[in-house]
Order: sequence, then structure tokens, then C-alpha cells
Amino acid sequence: MAHVIFADADGQAVAATLEPLADDSHASALTHSLSPATLIGMAQRLYGFAGTAYLCRLPARDFAIGAPLSARADAGIQEAARLIESLRGAA
Repeated sequence: MAHVIFADADGQAVAATLEPLADDSHASALTHSLSPATLIGMAQRLYGFAGTAYLCRLPARDFAIGAPLSARADAGIQEAARLIESLRGAA
């Protein structure tokens, strides 16, 4: 089974999470920005995508260009990698 994972640096996240995305087929695509769920809905309708999509939220605090990763962000990335790797075992 195919998986698609959208990674999001989230200023509100305190830990890495991996959340299944529901198809958002009814959202309007007449905009210059799409949510991941809307994009998945379009891929299903247009290309027959039949996999599972997830949103991976990563803890982040400093969004300045060139800012180094904080210890919290680095730990979140490591946890996200473990969460994503666990999808292999579930497939």
C-alpha cells in the first residue's frame, strides 16, 4: 500500500505526531493554496490514488531563515522518523 506523508513544522506541536488525513473531496480547488487533505482528494479523483495519507506535525519554534534546529526540533524529527518507519511494519 502506498503512503503519502506531509511534514509540517508546527509552532503549536509539543511532540511529533502522525495523523491520518481524511479525503477532503468537497473542498474548492479554486484557490492558490490547498490543504494536504484537498490535494489527496484531487489525487484520488484525477489519478486513482488509493493509498493512505498522513500529516506529520513536527515541533518547531524558530522559523527564521538559516536558524539552526533546536534540540526540541531535532528530537521531534527523530521521533517522526520512528513513527514513519512504524508504517512499514503496519503495511
